[in-house]
Amino acid sequence: MKKISAAVFALLLAFGTAGCAMQYGNRSGAEGSASPGPSGVAAYVELEPDDSPAPAPPPSATPSVQHATIAAVGDVMLMATQIYDAKTEDGFNFDPVFSLIAPYIKEADIAIANLETPVAGNEMGFSVSGELKEDGTRGFSYFNAPPEILDALKSAGFDILGTANNHALDKNREGLENTVRAIRSAGLDCMGTNLSGEDKKALVKDINGILIAFLAYTNSVNGNTGGYSGGELAHAVNFINEGVITGDVKAAKEAGADIVVLCLHTGEERMASPTWDQTQWAKDFIAAGADVLFFSHPHVLQPVEWVTAGEGDEARTGFVAYSLGNFVSNMDGDDCARSMVAYVDIVKDGDGARIEGARYLPTYFYRTGGGYAVLPVSPSAIPEVREAMGDAAAQTAQSAYDRTTAFLGDAAAVPEQ
Repeated sequence: MKKISAAVFALLLAFGTAGCAMQYGNRSGAEGSASPGPSGVAAYVELEPDDSPAPAPPPSATPSVQHATIAAVGDVMLMATQIYDAKTEDGFNFDPVFSLIAPYIKEADIAIANLETPVAGNEMGFSVSGELKEDGTRGFSYFNAPPEILDALKSAGFDILGTANNHALDKNREGLENTVRAIRSAGLDCMGTNLSGEDKKALVKDINGILIAFLAYTNSVNGNTGGYSGGELAHAVNFINEGVITGDVKAAKEAGADIVVLCLHTGEERMASPTWDQTQWAKDFIAAGADVLFFSHPHVLQPVEWVTAGEGDEARTGFVAYSLGNFVSNMDGDDCARSMVAYVDIVKDGDGARIEGARYLPTYFYRTGGGYAVLPVSPSAIPEVREAMGDAAAQTAQSAYDRTTAFLGDAAAVPEQ
């Protein structure tokens, strides 16, 4: 894990501690450490250096210990107003959107986001909102964003983009395939959609000597086939199917993955509680071997918890975030602007790999006449927000912090084993 300063750690709330082709990469950095504090809250302490001579190592070397931290955020959606706000003389610039949150993304060894828009090419037209119906609701929006959003996400510290979501086929087959290629051309990995002729395998990353498999699935593409035949569509998009996912999880573990992370795009929009399917899938997939589940699609925050599944010696515990909310979006409503960065800390030693803790940093997608920005939201970050964005932004950040922490709390303390 990249070394995180004490100031940054003070911003993070603790959850508690816990006992489209195969690719490999390594995002290097120094290791950090966490020690449990009172009431399950992790306390991060920077120790003073010890000037005394180090003892000689024993003849038999102690097994090495590796650490890795995953950061995950929710939906990245770009409506037309956001796109044109970023317009410059020679293209688009989305860097200001992420300037305040980027340091917190880069603290992790690997960072993932749900890219809920095609990046299909500017010639295919940008995002449009759904038509307003007589009952006041809107039909499906159709998204497409300029490629500069990928550059901005990479610059902000992201490594992997999930593309299995209900907007994957907004620009049909050509748009899906263009998006996969654009993500790769930007130096990022994608998961959840696949080019024709490619094997469907887990995305596996070697992070500080820990093999982490990432798998992404969606329950819908808004009824759009995108010009694919039935068999082609099932290959192009990873759909949620319990038998398929269970098999994929087991295959990843059998192939050597130490940790399996599932990203599932499902749930009820604007609902603050998970559906029965979400809670049941969490149990089933953890029992099958998954270690972490990140859900997206509701566009608002939902609870986080540790889930224990399986019987007797086969029982396993995994970390679940039922909805990470909207990281970037112009959806109306305060609840659709509050989100979080979820951090999962992993350790690997002589006993194998396991999750040793999880934390979160509340965020808020701030919208003013002067532009858009993802705000890091915590007592230590609010002065940064005030300096960069003014008093109104700082007041909004404080309100978002109060509401998010009241909702999420520290309810994810690990059950005793």
